[in-house]
Amino acid sequence: MNPPPHDIQAAPSRPALRMLKPPGGAPQSRRVAIVTGASGGLGTAIATSLAQAGFDLTLHYHHNADAAEALADRLQDGVRATTFQADLARSSEADALVAHAVSEFGRADVLVNNAGMTADAPLHKLSDDDWEAVLRTNLTATMYTTRAALPGIYERGWGRILNLTSVCAQTGYARTAAYAASKAGIIGLTKVVAAEAATKGVTCNAIAPGLIDAGLGAALSAKAFDALLAPTPVGRPGTAEEVGDLCAFLASASAGYITGQVYAVNGGLHM
Repeated sequence: MNPPPHDIQAAPSRPALRMLKPPGGAPQSRRVAIVTGASGGLGTAIATSLAQAGFDLTLHYHHNADAAEALADRLQDGVRATTFQADLARSSEADALVAHAVSEFGRADVLVNNAGMTADAPLHKLSDDDWEAVLRTNLTATMYTTRAALPGIYERGWGRILNLTSVCAQTGYARTAAYAASKAGIIGLTKVVAAEAATKGVTCNAIAPGLIDAGLGAALSAKAFDALLAPTPVGRPGTAEEVGDLCAFLASASAGYITGQVYAVNGGLHM
């Protein structure tokens, strides 16, 4: 997940498709994944794992164009990648992200809803603006991108939707009311999409990281980091790569009988 965005002024851009090396098959034969929040630490790891699994990629970012472009440059040989800027809390820009992937690659098979933010405060001090920003960025944007991607995925009869939720959605942590509520909503949305899509060759699953050494986890204060690490039975934070590799598995053909599930990557913090 990415650090909190602060403005919603930027308009979508369409940087040119980059190809590090011609892919082994025809462009239309390769499956394509969209990763939201790909410029952050967790999004980078997810995109890298999907690239290693052979997916072509549309890398979404909100603010950090340099990081998204650098990621596209680092991907393994044979992967085609394009970057796209959007504020996904706006439905038109979520639609544009999916349309961009289809325009560049002819398809969009996998959607990883990773982009997110937090605005931590005790509930009695939480502002309306912060509450609404977190809900729109985390939950509403996930609905927008999923809604935009599903018609094309249904038409092709195969697809994967992966939603990043959080251990905060499964257990209570002080000061995280907006974040926890938004991430709990993602779990409910995941199960509904799984039920609706199951007969159409499409799975939808959620991944609930605990303390991870990237994204929002890396932005925690030392005190907050230690407070989450202390009760984690494995005694270490998780790595972004561990989350990315789970995404790659759930996006694969091998995971076709798995849907509507919430996968905890939390070292036993919540069982």
